[in-house]
Amino acid sequence: MNWGGTDLKKEIIESSLIIKITRLVKIREKAFFAVMRQTGLTPRTIRRLKIKNIDPSMTIPRKIDIQRETRQGTSEKPPLFIGEEANRYLTQYLATRKSATPENLLFSAKNNPNKEINTKNVSRAFRRALEKIEKENKYRYGLKSAIIEKSEKRKFTLFSLIEFYRENAKQYLTEIENNPNKNEEYYRKLYKEKALPFLEIESPIAYQKENRKLGSQIKEMKQTIARDSEYINSILTLLYNNKGDPETGENEEIGDRFIELWKEVRKLQHKNLMDALKSEGKIQLLPRLDIVEELAKTLKRIKKPYDELERQTLRVFHKG
Repeated sequence: MNWGGTDLKKEIIESSLIIKITRLVKIREKAFFAVMRQTGLTPRTIRRLKIKNIDPSMTIPRKIDIQRETRQGTSEKPPLFIGEEANRYLTQYLATRKSATPENLLFSAKNNPNKEINTKNVSRAFRRALEKIEKENKYRYGLKSAIIEKSEKRKFTLFSLIEFYRENAKQYLTEIENNPNKNEEYYRKLYKEKALPFLEIESPIAYQKENRKLGSQIKEMKQTIARDSEYINSILTLLYNNKGDPETGENEEIGDRFIELWKEVRKLQHKNLMDALKSEGKIQLLPRLDIVEELAKTLKRIKKPYDELERQTLRVFHKG
């Protein structure tokens, strides 16, 4: 098939190269690339989309409503869809924009939801990722892999993602042309059966592995938080549980000692830094005390009489 005079059977960007490029860019660009390769929309059109143009139901394939400009004005065309991969990246990207509303742009400039994304920056991110892959392959193997040789010859660009869509959605696009004016569900089913199997390129196994890794990190983080909470609670117990020192029954003195220790350590750290900067242009890093370490030592020292008292109580209990 020939689209716009270009033979798309030649030099189409490989899905494996798209995956590598996507891994090297930020989440906004990941989403932009994925939407582009699963819809065939140009960067100029994508940058004008608003959040309200995306079906809020999250049904996969997920619909994108858009009016395309023609010489006769605007006309309604068959709806566009995205698959699981584009939807996942898009959802992750929108999660970073907490205050975004349906009227805001789908892709926006950083910290400005009403300013269109600079597509030159998106194109630059694509090119830089590709260049990095090329360099890594040359360094690692001392030669060029097949896909890199093809990329250098073809000079793949951001628009290569449109060519990728057109090549892999050929059957879908042909049936749309032959069956105009159908309902939305017809097009959704057609896209799911004739296009999506060729446009979803990321391995489900790799995605599951990534999810397991993320789950493991979250579990480890929760364990760390639990340990830190226990440590902090032990300090607060010593300071404010009205038991205080077992000999005096007062807790204010213990709290004051912690506060003074903290102040002294910070003061000494600041002094060490100033002394280093004033040492006649010669930087001499003086010993730097670790506040957490010093507090831990002091905590152990303060807790010692409590621990001893607890041990004595247990010994008396067992003897009895």
